[in-house]
Amino acid sequence: MRIVVAGYGSTGDTLPLVALAASLQRAGHSVVLVADGAAGQIAGQLGLDLRVLPGSARSMLTVGSPGWSRTMKSGRPSMQLFAEVTRLNTRGWIETLDAAAEGADVIVATTLVVYHSASVAQEKGIRLVFGQLQPSLETRDYPPPLSGVVGTPEWLNRPLADLVSATGDLFYRSAINKARRDLGQPRLQLAWEALPILAAWSPTLLPAASDWTHPNVTITGPWQLPSDPDWQPPNDLAEFLAGEPELAAATTAALLGTEPDVKALQVIVGTEINQRLAEAVGHAPEILDALSLAWNGAMLQAGMGHTSYEAMGARLASAARLIMRSAR
Repeated sequence: MRIVVAGYGSTGDTLPLVALAASLQRAGHSVVLVADGAAGQIAGQLGLDLRVLPGSARSMLTVGSPGWSRTMKSGRPSMQLFAEVTRLNTRGWIETLDAAAEGADVIVATTLVVYHSASVAQEKGIRLVFGQLQPSLETRDYPPPLSGVVGTPEWLNRPLADLVSATGDLFYRSAINKARRDLGQPRLQLAWEALPILAAWSPTLLPAASDWTHPNVTITGPWQLPSDPDWQPPNDLAEFLAGEPELAAATTAALLGTEPDVKALQVIVGTEINQRLAEAVGHAPEILDALSLAWNGAMLQAGMGHTSYEAMGARLASAARLIMRSAR
């Protein structure tokens, strides 16, 4: 089977696509990956056929995007962001996907390119599958991630998700249909309920909501690259605790705190620790989880005075090596 795997975004959006494409290729399928140019190095290492979408995701995030700027400041997507993303290289993306899908049987597309992929699938008469990296289906259980809000009452979550979906649909269809008119094609025919959905997250962390109404959703688990069996933890990991005792002390206080006011600090410190561990050992979730538990235990041991923060660095490095050997 010839499969196109398509998506756009930063590293967190791209690596799952690379992992899915590599897994499908190992299974014997002919695969074309359509993504941001930043995927070039790892796609080349894995022997993947990469077709680069016009427009750098890094440039969009860092250079002159008022919508992204407002979103980063407020923590909530702005209407201007929706408009900017949907107008981003629309015709160029359609043409790139069209060339990549020559002779294809199916396109698996994530959120930012699913409308472009639907346009190509419609013209070529091939199947489209929607790959979701974040849960956006309407449910009472939680607000839609793209809304940027938390703590909403249950009764509001489904209407809020409907509003976010309708807004995105309006912007995307308008941009896609304009491009299709320029290409001499009829209007886009996209029925969401007819699309199979592959949900790329752990069903243990987030099981299927009881009130999802979409008829065809499969939670596949996260799309992950295999761990390198020859990996060894770098010296930076061993020096992490000893080199920054202030950070270690702050982490211990945050871990032991129970007051509501401490929650924000817990999130900040926890995010920093996870980012540093990910940079040191890679992004395999099971390894990061084990190392995070080891880190938390180390902080408690040092925080209770059983050992020094400096001495704990070498012990944590030893634990990391043991975890990595067991993961092979």
